[in-house]
Amino acid sequence: MIRGRGSMGLTPDEVLRARAAFDENAAEILRLAVERGLISPVDADTAIERVHREVTQTADGTPPPVIEALAAGGVLDGGTLADLARELGLPSDQAPTWAGTDADHSPDAFDLPPVRDWDRYRIVDFIGRGGMGDVFKARDPRLGRFVALKFLRRDTPEIVHRFLREARVQARIDHDNVCQVYEVGEVEGHPYIAMQYIAGGSLKEISDLLSITDKVMIMVDVADALHAAHQAGLIHRDIKPANILVERDHDGAWRPYVVDFGIARDVEGRDVTISGTVLGTPAFASPEQVRGDVGHLDRRTDVYSLGATMYWFLTDRAPYEGGYPEVLAGIMERDPIPPHRIRQEIPVDLETITLKCLEKEPARRYPTARAVSEDLRRFLAGEPITARPATIGYKLGKWIRKNRGLAAAGAAVLIAFASVVGYALRSNLQARRQAAIAQELLVQANEIDEMVRITAMMPLHDRRADESRIGRRLNQIEERTSRLGQLGFGPGHYAIGRGYLALQRYPEALRHLQLAEESGYRTPAVAHSLGLVLGRLYEAGLQRANQFADEAVRDAFRRDIETRYREPALGYLRDSGASQLDAAAYAEGLIAFYERRYAEALEKARIAASEAGWLYEARKLEGDIYLALGAEDRYRGDYDRALANLELAGGAFAAAADIARSDATVYDGDCARWIQVLETEVRRGEPAPTTFSRALAACTRSLEVNPDRADAHERLASLHWRWADVVHDRGGDPTPHLENATDAARRALEIAPDSATAHATLGGALTVAGLYQLAQGADPRPTLEQAIASLETALALDPGMVLAHDDLGYAWERIARYELGVGLDPRHALGRAIASFDRAIELNPAYANAHNNRGIALWRRAYYELKSGIDPQPTLDLALAAFSAATTINPNYANAHANRGLTYRTKALAQLDGGEDPAAAIDLARASLDRALEINPSIFWGYPERAGVEILAARWAMRRGESPEGRLQAAAAAAGQALAINPQNAAGYQTAAEVHRWRAEWLRSLQRDPLPDIAAGRRLAAQAVELNPSLANALVTDAALLLLQAEATSAPAQRRALVADARRALDRATELNPLLADEARPLRGRADLVLQD
Repeated sequence: MIRGRGSMGLTPDEVLRARAAFDENAAEILRLAVERGLISPVDADTAIERVHREVTQTADGTPPPVIEALAAGGVLDGGTLADLARELGLPSDQAPTWAGTDADHSPDAFDLPPVRDWDRYRIVDFIGRGGMGDVFKARDPRLGRFVALKFLRRDTPEIVHRFLREARVQARIDHDNVCQVYEVGEVEGHPYIAMQYIAGGSLKEISDLLSITDKVMIMVDVADALHAAHQAGLIHRDIKPANILVERDHDGAWRPYVVDFGIARDVEGRDVTISGTVLGTPAFASPEQVRGDVGHLDRRTDVYSLGATMYWFLTDRAPYEGGYPEVLAGIMERDPIPPHRIRQEIPVDLETITLKCLEKEPARRYPTARAVSEDLRRFLAGEPITARPATIGYKLGKWIRKNRGLAAAGAAVLIAFASVVGYALRSNLQARRQAAIAQELLVQANEIDEMVRITAMMPLHDRRADESRIGRRLNQIEERTSRLGQLGFGPGHYAIGRGYLALQRYPEALRHLQLAEESGYRTPAVAHSLGLVLGRLYEAGLQRANQFADEAVRDAFRRDIETRYREPALGYLRDSGASQLDAAAYAEGLIAFYERRYAEALEKARIAASEAGWLYEARKLEGDIYLALGAEDRYRGDYDRALANLELAGGAFAAAADIARSDATVYDGDCARWIQVLETEVRRGEPAPTTFSRALAACTRSLEVNPDRADAHERLASLHWRWADVVHDRGGDPTPHLENATDAARRALEIAPDSATAHATLGGALTVAGLYQLAQGADPRPTLEQAIASLETALALDPGMVLAHDDLGYAWERIARYELGVGLDPRHALGRAIASFDRAIELNPAYANAHNNRGIALWRRAYYELKSGIDPQPTLDLALAAFSAATTINPNYANAHANRGLTYRTKALAQLDGGEDPAAAIDLARASLDRALEINPSIFWGYPERAGVEILAARWAMRRGESPEGRLQAAAAAAGQALAINPQNAAGYQTAAEVHRWRAEWLRSLQRDPLPDIAAGRRLAAQAVELNPSLANALVTDAALLLLQAEATSAPAQRRALVADARRALDRATELNPLLADEARPLRGRADLVLQD
């Protein structure tokens, strides 16, 4: 057992612990230095070797202070080393690296237990520090035994998960030579593992004390322990001398214990990594681990590491030594030096057993750890072993496989032999160097992966500083890649691409990964990373596609991203052998998701989440699947089911955010979910302000993680723009949302000036702003011209953006609408609008929205022609054809049905004014508008149009001497519905005033009192003008009502005053819109007649 320190010095066990602590602390400091980009992994390995070679022990046998030793080795200056040590909680002064309790030695920071006055265990001493935690010796008062208590030193979610996973894994193994786990718990927020206390040290600390027989007996027990782990379904993956602890048994024999199952892996392949990362110690790692071939790790991987540990135990050196690249190249390419050449006393049979474990081909190793222990027992008993040295034929065959082409004969062959051997040697050297470089860069990429993951799992915070540091690491890798030239080109760009993939900078990741592949560096890991990044781009495209209301645009966009991203992503994921990767269920779930096999994708996502609780990407995948299901339900019109799936998506995204509170993509998913909920509610005619607020919160939270993401600002701009449209349609003031939309779009452009999407988003937001200005009677042209400039820039960057062409046409059409309203010639603007719609249709003939908008532009041209004395019928027919095309593509396109009704109403008006029978056109207008309002009752502007149709029907009835009352009542009901939906709709008030005007006309013709209707009509006309002072039609209606009142008044003075007011209203109307002159002319004549009476 470990004894307390006496007054005369340290016990041998304490010296051993001090040496172990020295090694652990030096490794931790150098690891952090590599992570911070201060030194390379190769520099760190070289520093460790130099320190071990040159360090001088102190008088009591302990190493010197670790900072002093590292600084003397020249790796970094003392100040930097002290800063790194303080960051890790290690001693940063010149105190020894061991910890004690005597008054002679002041305790360092890390030997203080994290809890005090604990009744469960009584901590009595500090033992040492591991990769994740600090270990203390403690007494269990309940059972009267000593235990080793391991406390976490850092408590990020990932590390907590790995820490507890280590305990669970180790507890699955019941063997005398595996360190037992007694308990897993938490005290005062500190997770801990209570384990068997081993009163000794590692193999490193006793090697010099043992005979070869002692060493073999220890390795027999270690092999049996490994076999027990394999029987329990585990692969250790990090067998090395430091992970084998020993203590004296009651009879004085050494008993080994296998420890540290922190990176163990199920035989079935479940693990705690998703990127193909191989964890382990390079000097003792198998060739398949070094290659990153995680799909082929099995029991024989541990057999190799067992052999490497045995090699070190027998020779006092690892099978391959040197710098990091040399070690890796040796593992993959060279045979180790036979042990007896290092230590002549090593028996040949023992060497044979060791080298059989170290075969590069797994099939030539022992099949199990039990087979190793059985051969070692045969050796100890003096019996023949089963292992045999490699034959000359095998060695020759292996050489020939590496040097194909040396197979001719004669003198010519001798000449060829010399040249080919030289080439082969150069090729082998180059291959070894590239393999070593690849592994060095892979290690750095894995470190970046880990840094990004830990950052994502921290509490919600601005990650820009973290990502800036990681960006500097990537720059260092780029510089290293550039210096390495052709040898480092492929591996380097792969490592850089992996880094950008971790940072979610997908276009840059794709560029570097494609460079790696094009250079000939084609590995399963490269294919897997390409599959992931293309998949992420596909997912981002899906989110954007789901925002498109038009089915044709949505489907065309999806076909484009499927060709561009989904299909190659699936190819790469399949080529990578995704089912053989760690977290295989996640990769298989991605493939199923991309192929729209949603049920299977959900099952795989849930399996991945249950097998790796830390894997928040599996939870996010589940959310993405429900998001896609909700979108498809919404497209089919199954709104209840859509909302149910979107609710499930919310639960999955929340679960992902509980693990990774600082991953913006999780909030992006939730932002997209709330936008879909909002769109679903809009389609049902019941959008809730609380839904918008929740969408805004989710989208804003994404920006809290990184305010410099252009795509997040684009989403925010689209959300404000969409909600501004809803607010405007319902009579509210959309100005704040429009300002927010344009601000967000401009911020996106500051970050990504060449983003076509950002320019198009800004153009769309400005178009809605112009539409609101138009409704308020202001001149919208300056704002709409800005919108046009933004949209044209977007199209210059991406000429294939169908929506941008459509939005550009819409902006021009809004200018034409304003010009028409103020009596200007709108034909130039309408020509530009129609050209843009035609281009959108050319790009996507099935785009119903472009056909509908083209019809609106043609209708406006026809209306101008009507008011200008030009026959509008040919243009009206073209407009009707455009609306028919839109409704043929989408029979449930409510707006297109409504616009067709408006066009038929205009046709009826032209026929009525021309003395023709408008009845057929009126019936078609009524049917089209009724169909539109049946599909979507919330189209507020459809009700004034419906009222206008009934007013025309009433006028036609009056002209034929029939009562218009039924038609006027229907018109009044439609106008009332318009105002109920949008009380700020000026056109609705003007239409309601027209109902009273024509009822007053009818009552006047019957010699009945029209004054109540005149008064009501004038109040409504006044409200219309108040809402929109430029609404000239309302002034014409008011003038007509004033003249009716004058005709019904007998007092001459009052009559003259009313006529004067009517003339002023007509003057103002024609001033605002000269196109109303023809409509005002008969009213002016009527005014003259009133004064003559």
